[in-house]
Amino acid sequence: MVVIPDIGRAVGFESAALPGKICLGLLLLMTLYVLGDVLYRMWKREEIEPAYWAWLVMCASPILTALIVAFTTVESTERYYFILLFLLPFTAALLWKRSGNAIKCMLGVLGVVLALSNLIQIYLPILQSNEPPLTEEHQVTEFLEERELFTAYATFENANTMTVLSNGTVRVRPVATVEKMDICKWLASADWYCPNVPFEQKTAYIITDAEQDSFDIFLTGKDELVNEVGKIGKYTIYVSDYNYSNLGTD
Repeated sequence: MVVIPDIGRAVGFESAALPGKICLGLLLLMTLYVLGDVLYRMWKREEIEPAYWAWLVMCASPILTALIVAFTTVESTERYYFILLFLLPFTAALLWKRSGNAIKCMLGVLGVVLALSNLIQIYLPILQSNEPPLTEEHQVTEFLEERELFTAYATFENANTMTVLSNGTVRVRPVATVEKMDICKWLASADWYCPNVPFEQKTAYIITDAEQDSFDIFLTGKDELVNEVGKIGKYTIYVSDYNYSNLGTD
């Protein structure tokens, strides 16, 4: 089951502190409540304001995406649910407009707590640092540079960040799935993957804890050829003398 974890990562559950997680969870519950209320009013053939129709269009995106991913062979990734970042505050705005003072106070508190949580956890470390914060991603790029591992693969969400943090010294190319190491179509150049790069090339594979089960599928038959060389936070780094990107895929 990958849909729910990807939805959680899309709205920031994975990186949020406990207060942020609580606020995001409450906003998601409110969104489900508003969805049920709107559908009930539609069933009763009651008049619905135009703002709710616009909200429903936004709401349809993550729902349809989750259904497609769950019941077809389409691979899931957190970026498919980016619309949730706009849907959650839209939900809060709709509830604010129609609710009494008690709900408005609760929404205000949620907004303040979520803003402070992001400020303390994300923005203050950046503002207080002369150099990029020593995040896990930064430590991974330093690890790769020290070992002269200049070619690596990771999922789209991590690959570009790590390439930028290394100033391009380490080229971390994005893959659509870690079980196939297949190309991120429309988002990457085919020149970054086999057969357009040498197969016999020292290559690193950067895997998060959440991706480990999928990566174990990739490791089938390669246990002696792909070795774990380090672990930094949620990232496990594997190295092989061979570049297995895009092999066995269409």
